[in-house]
Amino acid sequence: MAPPRPRCCLNVGVTGHRLNRVSQAELDRATPVLDRLLATIASATAALVADEHHCFTDAPAELRLLSGLAEGSDRHVAAIAQTRGYALHAVLPFPRDIYADDFAAAESRSRYAAFLDSAERIFELPGSREWTDRGYEMVGRALVAHSDLLIAVWDGAEGQGPGGTAAVVAMALERGIPVIHVHPGADVAPRIIWSGFERRRVAHHAIGDHPFVPCDDGVVGKLLGKLLLPDDDRTERACIEQYYGETQRRLRLRFEYPLMLALAGVRRLGTSTFRVRPYAQATAQDWAPFRAALADMGVKDSASTEELQAAYAWSDNLANHFAQVFRSGHVLNFVLAAVAVLLALSGLIWPAAKFWFIVGELAVIGLLVLNTHVGRAQQWHRRWLDYRYLAECLRPMRSLKRFGLARAAERQKGMTAQTLRWPDWYAESMWRQMGCPSGSVDKTYRERLNGLVAAQELRPQIDYHRATAHRMHLLEHRLHRFGNALFITTIAACVVFLGGYFIAHAWTVARAPLFTAITAALPALGGAIYGIRVHGDFGGAANRSLKAAAELQQLSEAYHSDPAPGFALSASLAESAARLMLSDLAEWQLTYRQRGLDIPG
Repeated sequence: MAPPRPRCCLNVGVTGHRLNRVSQAELDRATPVLDRLLATIASATAALVADEHHCFTDAPAELRLLSGLAEGSDRHVAAIAQTRGYALHAVLPFPRDIYADDFAAAESRSRYAAFLDSAERIFELPGSREWTDRGYEMVGRALVAHSDLLIAVWDGAEGQGPGGTAAVVAMALERGIPVIHVHPGADVAPRIIWSGFERRRVAHHAIGDHPFVPCDDGVVGKLLGKLLLPDDDRTERACIEQYYGETQRRLRLRFEYPLMLALAGVRRLGTSTFRVRPYAQATAQDWAPFRAALADMGVKDSASTEELQAAYAWSDNLANHFAQVFRSGHVLNFVLAAVAVLLALSGLIWPAAKFWFIVGELAVIGLLVLNTHVGRAQQWHRRWLDYRYLAECLRPMRSLKRFGLARAAERQKGMTAQTLRWPDWYAESMWRQMGCPSGSVDKTYRERLNGLVAAQELRPQIDYHRATAHRMHLLEHRLHRFGNALFITTIAACVVFLGGYFIAHAWTVARAPLFTAITAALPALGGAIYGIRVHGDFGGAANRSLKAAAELQQLSEAYHSDPAPGFALSASLAESAARLMLSDLAEWQLTYRQRGLDIPG
């Protein structure tokens, strides 16, 4: 009955030369270095879990090695890792039987089969012998997509084509993945190539431009701390603890915002306005079509989807709750400010009740201050934005993982100078917890996955943005018209007073306090309406949603193109869609980040 904590997991990828570039004798000489490195990574990870147990579940750290199982470095490192307790996740460029043709010797085939038998997961990519390099290139892309760090058994020379060791190293560094370079044929100490240690990170366009440090035990521990732990900032750590301590908010007692929508004729009040279903139940129903589509695709790691669904259920429903609370809070503040003006002006019309109007005005202002204080103290604004960002990082992962080639959309360590906040850390932790997918990517899998993304990811978002654009445009238009009507009425009252001043002077002067109250109250109400419009940015939200819907529609049409996109392109389209949605969210958050709950003034 609380948001799930992620398990501490570490996914280590390996890339390296085959036996045509490195001899078995050279690999044997590198064995002590590789064994010590993998042992150091395992012990440092266990130490991090012990020291930072409050960030994760109580389960021991899970160590996984991702390997393409090619002859040479891939298998050599995989064998050492298994002796150190790492689970093997095999990523194959072709279906396993076709890939076996790469290995001519019977002993090599037998060892290949033994690795497959011991692998925890096996992901068979749809490479073909007609385009062999593309299969190996997809393996490199999959390794980078699912690895937190990459061990490269590499002589440091330039690559010999896509999918080679140098190409995979370059791809990893471009994505912000640290690379531990182990030279197999020379007496050279391992080094860590990564820009994440730089105080001011800059873009590096060549492997040789990336900074590196010697790979000793202390540096490995520091590296793993940067990869696996949230930022060591008191505020960020407090936000994590607050999220872990959240409870289900089944009742929604703040309904000012949905009431405003109902009064504007934009959305009706319903039961869900005031009461919501249990989070797991609500999300299970929402994800049911997606889970049903997964059932016949040959995906064998459905447990990871269940864990992701549980995490999303909490972040999404909590975001919805605090969105309604915060928006209602700011609507109430502007309404109360207008009511305070009305009460003050009412004393002009009923002087005998002036005392009680002042008491009422004081009470209204006190309620306004209290509402603002509670909202700030309970961080309605920050919790809404953080939880929504987290939910939108988590949701696309359910389909991105199925490609095996796509990266998560959240910002990556090493790719930005901006400190990652706790939602980024939590989302990354859930991504690495899910691990590599398991199954064989055949033609049916590709077609069903394309249809899944188009129907369950893109179409709902397109419909959502179009509905939001219509709703926000309608709300902005009607509030604008209502505000204009108030000012036109004010002008009319002024004209009546001025005309009456000359035509019926005595009658008009006797009712001067009434005219004063009306001509002051109506602009005050209009100002409140304008404040709600500016703070809510309904017009801007409508335009952003229209733009997002149009861009997502283009991606959706690409999935339905003839001929259908290839598997690698489909994965890139899914990545693009996830980045687009997160970019739209970031633009929206940038607008709202500076619009906290304040006293109108």
